[in-house]
Amino acid sequence: MKKNHDSTQTYVRLATFILMLLFVSACDTIDKNNYLIPMELPAAKQKVLIEDYTGMKCPNCPKGATIIDSLKSVFGENIIPVSIHSGVYAQPSGIFTKDFRTEAGTAYNSYFGVEAYPTGIVNRNLYHDKLKLDIWEWNGAVIHHTTQESPLGISISGIWSEGNRNLTLKIDISVFRETTPDLKLQVWLVEDSIVALQVNESKIEKEYVHNRVLRGAINGTWGETLTGITKNTIISKTIQYNIPENFIYEKCSIVAFVYKEKDKSVVQVNELKL
Repeated sequence: MKKNHDSTQTYVRLATFILMLLFVSACDTIDKNNYLIPMELPAAKQKVLIEDYTGMKCPNCPKGATIIDSLKSVFGENIIPVSIHSGVYAQPSGIFTKDFRTEAGTAYNSYFGVEAYPTGIVNRNLYHDKLKLDIWEWNGAVIHHTTQESPLGISISGIWSEGNRNLTLKIDISVFRETTPDLKLQVWLVEDSIVALQVNESKIEKEYVHNRVLRGAINGTWGETLTGITKNTIISKTIQYNIPENFIYEKCSIVAFVYKEKDKSVVQVNELKL
């Protein structure tokens, strides 16, 4: 029975093969230029960078942190907030001995002309003709930007060597659509769950938990220029970085974003939790 079944299968396969040959021979000749139909890849969903300019002596800044927590609960990984301690309220004095300031954060504070705290800058884009936003404007700006698409996608992976505290980062930037050529890649180190003093309205909290604190710009204050930006390509970058011993690796994140050199607006952003 098995033998007969195998023979039948053989005849069916042979007949099918002959029919296929007849079908192919009957087809018109296909021009070589029509073998592949070029298709444009879909754009990526726009993720949103929120720069929260803050300080440990700023009485209203915890309100900004609370709003960001609320936004994070709604928008999840689609928003990436970073607290940038800078300006007069971030300067250590008296019992405020912690210094969360960074060279990069100070430069951004100066460049964007931040004078009031907390101030939010969302994707470094204007919202209602404003770049520097008050806390009640953050929600609207986030809603606006998360409905947009981006011509880029960013993926981040890392290999951690605990012995020498070396982190090897691989960042892939996928170019889905044509975009401006004046793009730069910025990579930040951010740390969560730092317990330190914080003025909160009229009182001082001794065990305030500072989250999303910018700890440094891994590839320089203004990042590095990207080259070879053409549609349907992937640009890969490998970066070596030694995480300082006073930073807790498990509480750190890597934030990578691509921005336009001309106006500093963010094209895409992503985050890797370490």
